[in-house]
Amino acid sequence: MSWFKRKSKNGDQTLKSPANGEVTPITEVPDEVFATKMMGDGFAVKPENGKVVSPVSGKVTFIADTKHGIGLTADNGMEIIIHMGIDTVSLKGKPFQMTVGLNEIIHAGDQLVTIDLNVIKAADLDPVIIVAITNFNDLAEKLEVNLGSANAGDSVAKLV
Repeated sequence: MSWFKRKSKNGDQTLKSPANGEVTPITEVPDEVFATKMMGDGFAVKPENGKVVSPVSGKVTFIADTKHGIGLTADNGMEIIIHMGIDTVSLKGKPFQMTVGLNEIIHAGDQLVTIDLNVIKAADLDPVIIVAITNFNDLAEKLEVNLGSANAGDSVAKLV
């Protein structure tokens, strides 16, 4: 690790899957901002159902007006954005039912949102869920991601 990189504040360096589904590399997301890691390193999940849970313990620090994105600050200092779907901002919040509020303390595995995947699919949009660590470059050299099938709450990534 480079001398200028700082470790996160606490020992837990893992992230949980936010949904049941297939974990894929962030570089395969059909959105250039995320695929090129401009928002930070991370991973994506092709969801099997609409239940979205927190990948970390911490605090809800942002909820987009259109409910398609949630910002979290983990107890260990990671700053995370969960982006639900590609171009779903155009749906003006319709498919998203929030189960948490701004500044709420959450634990890894707590439900954050319920997504009506049928609304997203009917609009011919991609429901992929993206988890990006926006302060990744301050925390680690790389992210190890376990690709493939996962259940919501399974450990699927680790800062190294």
